[in-house]
Amino acid sequence: MAPSSSCYATSSPSQRFNILDICTGSGCIPLGLASALPSKSCNIFGIDIHPKAIQLCKENEAKNRSLLNGNWVQFHQADLLNPDAVNIFLSWLQVKVPQPPSDGTVSPGSHVIKTEPFTESQEVSGFDLIVSNPPYIAYSEFETLEPEVAQWEDPKALLADQEGLIFYPRIANMAMELLHPGRRTWGTSSASPNSNNSENYLGLGRQWRNGPDLDKVKIPELVFEIGGDHQVDSVMSAVRDAGFSRVEVWKDLADRARCIVSAR
Repeated sequence: MAPSSSCYATSSPSQRFNILDICTGSGCIPLGLASALPSKSCNIFGIDIHPKAIQLCKENEAKNRSLLNGNWVQFHQADLLNPDAVNIFLSWLQVKVPQPPSDGTVSPGSHVIKTEPFTESQEVSGFDLIVSNPPYIAYSEFETLEPEVAQWEDPKALLADQEGLIFYPRIANMAMELLHPGRRTWGTSSASPNSNNSENYLGLGRQWRNGPDLDKVKIPELVFEIGGDHQVDSVMSAVRDAGFSRVEVWKDLADRARCIVSAR
């Protein structure tokens, strides 16, 4: 799934691959992506509704900053059910972003994020990839969870509704707006449908590195973790209803449905 280093390795934040992680929890997905993707190739934003979760994210970022390959990671407290959530999320792409420390070092035991000087304005009209591992445990399933999960995880981070599905339609519909914001028009972009850069601008030229038919597919634009095979049909329907034309199931090492992966 990684953008190729030849296309995205850049010191310019405005040219980087922009990723949004909704319901980020401890921040492990943004931090894992930042450490795995090419150097200075992406800006990653994580959101969660819980202030303690965001504080933990920031502590984890500070402790692991030297491993992030110069990729920029930022966390925000936000409510995905806020009626203005799409505009709030997009506003993060329109601000000046700080460059990471040049030496990539963090003082031992430091829990404080030191803000570097704002050096470059990022003018990007949408995200390239949205990932989410939302709460998906049904109320009826909670009592059957393993003790190491039920006794240590915050129930608010696990429980959704009676079916465990409440967040998927909301996020899928938001994703179409976040990937297709109204202000993304050819008249306001340097790319045009006939230009050499138009494929990179639209995300059409990049390929998935997993899954079948690698020569035919686009890079994923929306990736959901799900609770298992019993949620596949409902989540795939929600994603298709939101307007995504290509939808696949990716299985985990135990051969169980784990992710719903889609693109426009």
